[in-house]
Amino acid sequence: MKTHPAADAVRVTEAFVAAAAGTHERSKRDPGVAVTRHDRRMLRVFEEDSHDLPTGSLTMEAHLGYRFCNIPGTEVPEILGTYNEIRAHAGTWGFHEQQCKDRCAGLILEGRKFVDDAGEALDGFEAGEENRARLLSLLEGVRVRMARERDASVQAHAGLKGFAAHIHETLAPEVVGRLDVVSGTRHDATAFGLRAKGRRLLGDIVDKEKAYARLVDGDEWNLLGRRFERTLYAQATVDAHEALWSTIYEYKQVIGQVAIPHRTLKSLGLRRVHLANAALAARSAAQGLGHLATLWATTHGAVEELIAELEAAKDAATTKAACAKLNALVTAWESVESLAEVNEDTLG
Repeated sequence: MKTHPAADAVRVTEAFVAAAAGTHERSKRDPGVAVTRHDRRMLRVFEEDSHDLPTGSLTMEAHLGYRFCNIPGTEVPEILGTYNEIRAHAGTWGFHEQQCKDRCAGLILEGRKFVDDAGEALDGFEAGEENRARLLSLLEGVRVRMARERDASVQAHAGLKGFAAHIHETLAPEVVGRLDVVSGTRHDATAFGLRAKGRRLLGDIVDKEKAYARLVDGDEWNLLGRRFERTLYAQATVDAHEALWSTIYEYKQVIGQVAIPHRTLKSLGLRRVHLANAALAARSAAQGLGHLATLWATTHGAVEELIAELEAAKDAATTKAACAKLNALVTAWESVESLAEVNEDTLG
């Protein structure tokens, strides 16, 4: 995992809070620490739509409007198998959503503990009421808690990336393959123009998904770094996000114009729309968790360095310098408390 040097802890904390609260000058997304309102809405729609899919042959026949068509890949049992895979995958979203909520709650809780405990110890230390051993003991507890939150955020980040990757690598290609079969058969021999436009847009969606992932992954774990122009909140990546979103929406409009008798094309097309939206939202949310993991890792490194400095301090001046660094970090983390309402509004 690439992260920032411990010396960047204060700057990274301030940048993280500004980006999460939507107040950073280069922040273009909606406010949110891990999952934005838009991300959450798209994933919820995907989950609800998947759970509404037919679960048996009879309901699938009613859904598609035919019992058999003799077209390999588009018969009821085969499409039912694809829909069951989609439904099973959507069922895992609840776990990932809970991971996001836990990480946001952990940010506020552990941040509050850090500010309260460290601030109180620093005040006592400056007043001569606390000794260095007491301060070291407190910082060791902070270090352990931050390491735990760092690891949990990294795991949640990887889980959401895996959620999006399964859509990209397994579910979406299977649906697209069935759409190719349907679009080239007599079963859907009308609306040639719409079919051609739909196939072109499908290709555009695949290309723009790759472009967005390439931009987002270009600066992994350095989302709040010195190369801020390459981050999720930079204009190039925002443009890629919006371009993909617009193409998905346009494809949805085309599918909506398909005649009712061609239910297979319409149903599979809508599944591709929901899959694309879910993958886009999950990938964006994963980057939010990447911000969070970077914050924890950088602060954890700073606390480790402070512990080493305090242990090695031989005089009052060295100890005072270490305390000044800790005080600056505490001051930066005080602003994290302002994200409590953002978290509640985004994930509540």
